[in-house]
Amino acid sequence: MLPRTLGEVLAFATGILTRVWRPLGISALIAFIPAGVVSALTFRWLRADEFLQLVLGDPAGVRNLPGDVILELSRPFLTAVLIGLVVQGIAAVYVFLVSHRVATVEMSGATATGTEARRFAARRAAKAFLAVALGAVPAIAVLAAGF
Repeated sequence: MLPRTLGEVLAFATGILTRVWRPLGISALIAFIPAGVVSALTFRWLRADEFLQLVLGDPAGVRNLPGDVILELSRPFLTAVLIGLVVQGIAAVYVFLVSHRVATVEMSGATATGTEARRFAARRAAKAFLAVALGAVPAIAVLAAGF
């Protein structure tokens, strides 16, 4: 097999996307709408918006507060962001697995269905989440250490 030009690769990818947009779109909606609702409810339940209103409404006043007060005021916001990050990350991994399955089936010449791709993603989700977590922990540790 000879290497393909950029135009050939883009044409191939565009051709696949025109055939598989429906299973990909439906799968993304199935994953991201509940994740968005959970994130929004978490922000509301923890009252995380109060910290944002304080920071955006009176930035000079926040600058004059001691660090421990800012940390205490920002705790609900940071907790909501962390929960939202995890929930959205789980949805993104799921959609990646669906996309991977759809693309590989289409490249093999078969027709991909959304149902089969979602089942494929659901069966492999736990291993994928574990892999992401194992990769994220060292990255977060390095960032927390100040590098």
